[in-house]
Amino acid sequence: MKTNKRSLFRVLPVMVAAALFMVSCSSGSDEGAFIPKNATGVMHFNVASLCQKADLANADNLQMMKSLHESLQTLSPQGDKMVEAFMKDPSSCGIDFKQPVCAFSEPFPISEEDFNYNTEYSVVSAKIKNVKDFDKFIADLEEVMGEKFKHRDTLGMTALELGESELLAYDSKRLFFIENVPIMISQMMDEPIDNVLTSTQYLAKLLSLKKDESLASDKNFAQYLADRKDISYYLVYGNMLKITVNPAISLLNKFYTEEYLKQFEHAAMGIYGSFENGRIEVTTKAYGYPEELKKFGVQKFNDELLAYLPAQTLAAITLGLDLKATMEFFDKMNDEDKTFDEPLGIKEYTLRDLVNALGGSLAATFYGMQEGTPYFAAAVDVKDSKMVRDLLNEMAVNNGNVYTFDFFPAMQLVLNDKVAVLSTDPAVIANAQAGGKSNGLMAVADKAKKGNYFYMDLNLEDWPKDLLALIGLNGTAVNSIVFNIFAMFDRIECETVDSENGLCNIYLSNDKINSLAYILQQVDKMI
Repeated sequence: MKTNKRSLFRVLPVMVAAALFMVSCSSGSDEGAFIPKNATGVMHFNVASLCQKADLANADNLQMMKSLHESLQTLSPQGDKMVEAFMKDPSSCGIDFKQPVCAFSEPFPISEEDFNYNTEYSVVSAKIKNVKDFDKFIADLEEVMGEKFKHRDTLGMTALELGESELLAYDSKRLFFIENVPIMISQMMDEPIDNVLTSTQYLAKLLSLKKDESLASDKNFAQYLADRKDISYYLVYGNMLKITVNPAISLLNKFYTEEYLKQFEHAAMGIYGSFENGRIEVTTKAYGYPEELKKFGVQKFNDELLAYLPAQTLAAITLGLDLKATMEFFDKMNDEDKTFDEPLGIKEYTLRDLVNALGGSLAATFYGMQEGTPYFAAAVDVKDSKMVRDLLNEMAVNNGNVYTFDFFPAMQLVLNDKVAVLSTDPAVIANAQAGGKSNGLMAVADKAKKGNYFYMDLNLEDWPKDLLALIGLNGTAVNSIVFNIFAMFDRIECETVDSENGLCNIYLSNDKINSLAYILQQVDKMI
């Protein structure tokens, strides 16, 4: 019987998730009122927009929907009627589709003698439009499954216990679905963990949060709400840094002073996705970052480096990095063994000397293979060519200003007073010796020359067959699926807009319809 209850739980979240996929995120004064201030992440869906862009009004034309109806008609005619009614009118389940729905998580670090682990309370919250309709939705689901959920009244709400750690609670205004992993782990321990809340206790906490205890008091979160798109995620770095049992955070705490990390106390990142015709747009925005960190990547890129690279490319990157700011940032590290002033063993040069010898700009490209050798090229600007030359003379063989390396004979390097060029392509090396005449990366030069730019061709048909064979994409049935997936896409382009904002566009092979509708159509053909 317990297994059946668990299967009930597995079905209900699917229905709830489908409901969430039909919900529009609009602005509201209480959007952060039920979210604890120490939450590490919040996600929102503008599902009204997603439904329109996915063309769900015509979903019955998809083979996957036809197959679902056929299966349900055989296994559960009543279940098929529920799905059909839900697809035609999602509001029939009782959820208010014009109000915001979000998912968030609050950390609960567990630190025991033999057990250090970061777990979390996870919550999905939505507003109820008609509680009687939602009551009927639950009752119909119970009838389809042939078993009753355990109902009880708590905190003025109807609560359904869906499993050992899952709780669904609702009243005439709001719905909460709680996944309580801390209580589940506590029950598994020989001795219960202190301060772990039951799902009901955690719900009571959410309902009684004061403004200064919730994200409603976070000005960065308010800005995030205003910036939201189709899919949005609010990542709270300051709260993540407090989870000391997290191995990554523990490592970070060893490298940096506590005082330095306090700069990130109010730092957060907003990540926003929007489905447009022919492309998926992803933007990022930093909130509350230290001024020192904002200096990263804002130095003007030396676009003269592009003259040393070939015009064709399959993948390329250009960077303009403020090396002085970078060094100042890393100097704040709290690990004495991580110093940039240790000798390199070559004429008493240090790593700091090497960094200071460079200009801070980099351009690199991969563009094919010849006789099993990958063809790539990279160029960096140089401020102190004497020091770089001293280092190279210890690491490589100099043959007329062209350096070769024992560990990779096909790779060569050309160094002049301003630029170092590294490549496996003899034509690139010859061009570098001639002073750089190719004016490379022509296909993406307008964006590449701005710096902090990344490009990749996503159409596998353009990639070298030898390379695809090398990584196992050699035409087997499984790999044909991979090819079909990549066939939907054309390229990806990412760039830094400024010190706080980033932009990434994933372009699809069809730019006539919305990217989400196109992806659904193509996936439907693969099933």
